[in-house]
Amino acid sequence: MKKIVVAGGSGFIGEPLVRRLAERGDEVAVLTRKPSNVHAGRALLWNPPNQERWAEEVAGADVVINLAGENVGGGRWTETRRNVTKT
Repeated sequence: MKKIVVAGGSGFIGEPLVRRLAERGDEVAVLTRKPSNVHAGRALLWNPPNQERWAEEVAGADVVINLAGENVGGGRWTETRRNVTKT
């Protein structure tokens, strides 16, 4: 069993990954700004200015996976959309 922290664990790719990791017996925490969006794994409130519990979880994890970012299925990757995601 591994202790795994996933950023973006409630997204299109993240949620199935978190479910699979939990099914195989891993302890999975999902870094999130909205705990109500987490349907697999254990929600862990992520608030960057306050390095409280989430920072300890990351420091003590065996694996950290970052899937946070723009929804790849949220529309065409136009020049305008690519520029918006850079900010």
